[in-house]
Amino acid sequence: MKLFFDHNLSPKLPSALQALYRDYTVVHLTDMFDKDATDIEWITALGEEGGWAIMSGDMRITRNHAERAAFKAAGIVGFFYGASSFKA
Repeated sequence: MKLFFDHNLSPKLPSALQALYRDYTVVHLTDMFDKDATDIEWITALGEEGGWAIMSGDMRITRNHAERAAFKAAGIVGFFYGASSFKA
């Protein structure tokens, strides 16, 4: 399993989870991408690599047409904090 935390969540969270789940890959956006990478850039890259789930506090991904389309095309599983529901 590969779990990715975006820039809206603390980089401390993946570090703590990685210590608990050593067989998994748990990373923060800044571990793989420039801190200024756009959502579409990292979503597309993770989709191309495959096997990722994301944790995000960025509700724009669920609302912005371009970001939502990139997310759906990437086939990534997403967990959005603060979301009452997300329909892909």
